[in-house]
Amino acid sequence: MIAIIDYGVGNLFSLKSSLAAIGREAVVTGDRAVLRAASHVILPGVGAFAAAMDHLRRRGLVDALTRHVLQGGKPYLGICLGMQILARDSDEGGQAQG
Repeated sequence: MIAIIDYGVGNLFSLKSSLAAIGREAVVTGDRAVLRAASHVILPGVGAFAAAMDHLRRRGLVDALTRHVLQGGKPYLGICLGMQILARDSDEGGQAQG
């Protein structure tokens, strides 16, 4: 199962529909337990870096993504802003750590 991370930004349901069209099961979620159980993680996003990191922090997803993706090696696809937040920091939308 592929976890599509819902943190308040991105076109989540068209992404889920696209995956279904190629026969892949996907769940749109902001639940850390679902993220842990997923075989793959997709993080789509639009907007500014600082705001996205704030959304992820408020939902408790930064630690979960760090643990399962960066440290655990779970396959990850960041789309647009979802890839940019892997950077150490950015000044887009104000100074923020990735």
